[in-house]
Amino acid sequence: MGREKGSEAQRFRFERLWFATVASNLGDGLVLAAFPLIATGLSTDPVAVSMITAAAGLPWLVFGPLAGAIVDRFDRRKLMVAFDVGRAMIVAAFALAVATDAVALWAIYLVVFLIATGETVVDTSSQTILPALVPKDRLDVANGRLFSTMTVAHRFIGPPLGGWLFGVAVVVPIAADSATFAVAALLMLSLSGRFQPQLKASDPVGNIASSVVEGFKWLWGNRPIRTFAIGAGVLNIGIMAGESILVLFAQDQLGVGAFGFGSLFAALAVGYAAGSAVAPTVTARLDRLAIIGVGVGLIALSLAAIAMSRNWFPAAAGLLGIGIGSGLWDVIAVSYRQAAVPDRLLGRIMAAYRVIAHGSVPVGAVLGGLVARLGGNPAAYAFGGALVVVALVYVFVNLRSVELDPALI
Repeated sequence: MGREKGSEAQRFRFERLWFATVASNLGDGLVLAAFPLIATGLSTDPVAVSMITAAAGLPWLVFGPLAGAIVDRFDRRKLMVAFDVGRAMIVAAFALAVATDAVALWAIYLVVFLIATGETVVDTSSQTILPALVPKDRLDVANGRLFSTMTVAHRFIGPPLGGWLFGVAVVVPIAADSATFAVAALLMLSLSGRFQPQLKASDPVGNIASSVVEGFKWLWGNRPIRTFAIGAGVLNIGIMAGESILVLFAQDQLGVGAFGFGSLFAALAVGYAAGSAVAPTVTARLDRLAIIGVGVGLIALSLAAIAMSRNWFPAAAGLLGIGIGSGLWDVIAVSYRQAAVPDRLLGRIMAAYRVIAHGSVPVGAVLGGLVARLGGNPAAYAFGGALVVVALVYVFVNLRSVELDPALI
């Protein structure tokens, strides 16, 4: 009976985190369509448009290491509440600027940068809280549920709805995004318990700089996690090279409008939701490295297929494939990190990992914009596909003899 009560309490607490994550991702999905559409009204230069994606990834390079050190020092729930409140206020101010027709490209870049800066702390805190809410042997299931549902909200429901709301009034999806951050903050505020890092008396506690260095040294010295980080970085460069100019590809090559553009993100979301939802089932039956190989190979083929697409359906099918492969990768990689890293280092390792993995997003975005400017929009997708093949080879060579099941670590 005591065990059942404990299990029920864990489930209830996990659902607070789950609902908060879904709420903020739904809002972000609304502006995922709205921000590029606002930008194309100001400029059709591929580099200018791709800078929105670059601005979203840059904070992981600038603030990611600091975010990890902060998360390993303070209550992670309180950090999520504080930074979501801050993001709600920033987006509300931008909504006011949109309503008064006082928007410029630099303002879009700045708002996206500030939102993503908050994300460095909120997402790192979220991933480090999760192991305190579920046992190790349930991490695959919890991550699969979290990733699949938040992606449905972020990329399946949010972008088409954002494109439709954009057509009603440009300010509506922006204001809704602000509200979802506020809801997420309230949900996390209602989560009971303290989520301070678990330190032993023998654990060293240095200043922020030494803490950051310790995290990076630990990551770099752990071959499987280093391999996942570098592999994810190359994957993200390849995927973002195309995704950063998707709005232009949709308009110029596919001939679709705001709702059609949002629907392309929905196809990506359906794939990601499916990949992350089935990951716990397939990892229970098949070798995890083989699953990674199938997933990453599918991403490479899908990018090549999009490069050759000239109407909506094959492009959407390609984005579906990218989503499936990405969902499989994320569940396996995140579950491994959550099980393999000591709790006192978990925030720093999660952040250091994302500095490498997500810090590559602006690199991919800028490269994609440049390749599209020089060779046309389809060339950005062909370039991305070639990079993903490189990532596949690298990961296979370095993870061949590694036990990837978190329950066996």
